[in-house]
Amino acid sequence: MASDLFYLIDFTISMLISVYNWIFSVVTIIIIFKQRELRTFNYLLLCNSCVGIVLNSMLALLTSILGLNQSWAENVLNCQIHGYFYDSSLTFGCFFPFQCI
Repeated sequence: MASDLFYLIDFTISMLISVYNWIFSVVTIIIIFKQRELRTFNYLLLCNSCVGIVLNSMLALLTSILGLNQSWAENVLNCQIHGYFYDSSLTFGCFFPFQCI
């Protein structure tokens, strides 16, 4: 069985990557909405992907925060929130690209 230090390092790295992904995606969405010439169909698809990345990053961040807590398996509300974000990120990531094809 892995030690607590392994989980601490693993969840910390996951949190850092999730925050980086979230910031990068939000900045991309803001840039596309601020500049009028970027409001095309291709950039709309990029915004859709960024929304999916934001939701997935929130899921990974929530999972990492709950993973640092020892009683994460006993909290039912956190499990429901985790499931909602997982389904939402899959919907944004998969539904709209298939619609464009």
